[in-house]
Amino acid sequence: VWRYQTGQEVTSRPLVQDVTIAFGTRASSDDPARIIALKMDGSVRWEVEVSASVESEPAQDPDTGTLYVSTNDGKIFAVQADGVVTWRYITGGAGGVCGNNNKVSDFEGAPSARGRCSFAELNMHGATSPCVLPGGLIVTTSQNKFVYGLGPDGALKWKYPTGKRIRAPALCLASRDSFGVTSRVVYAPSNDRFLYSLALPQ
Repeated sequence: VWRYQTGQEVTSRPLVQDVTIAFGTRASSDDPARIIALKMDGSVRWEVEVSASVESEPAQDPDTGTLYVSTNDGKIFAVQADGVVTWRYITGGAGGVCGNNNKVSDFEGAPSARGRCSFAELNMHGATSPCVLPGGLIVTTSQNKFVYGLGPDGALKWKYPTGKRIRAPALCLASRDSFGVTSRVVYAPSNDRFLYSLALPQ
């Protein structure tokens, strides 16, 4: 039995994969939020500071070991197994880029954009827990009403609009038939009272 002192509220469900336990914390007035990875004995593997609180469960690509973590300012962070952040994607949030409610292209925020505005300035919650499909496609939802598909490099592959904000994470499912053909489906809930089933191309 062990316990690890974070110095902050632990606000995300931990992800346990192989030899690592990963989770996130809530930002405080004195310290930024962090993504923390522990060894199985409770000792620290690495910690990464991020731009806003982490209330979502991390997801991991089983092929690369890369962690994907969403934050309350609408960003997705990609963190390698050694704790190096490789990119971040800005979903734009409930107010769009820089509060533009007409919403400009999300390509302006991906990947690793600097100096862009997300809705951290609007004090609203953001992206939900991501999920990962075979081939490395990362899927997340955001309170700006969209479902997002991101490539392993953080580039936007597609986005799908819903009628209202999305507060719950999507579910990613993949199956292979007897002919070896893989089907990929994303189920995404929305506050518009619909559940969306998105069939993705191979």
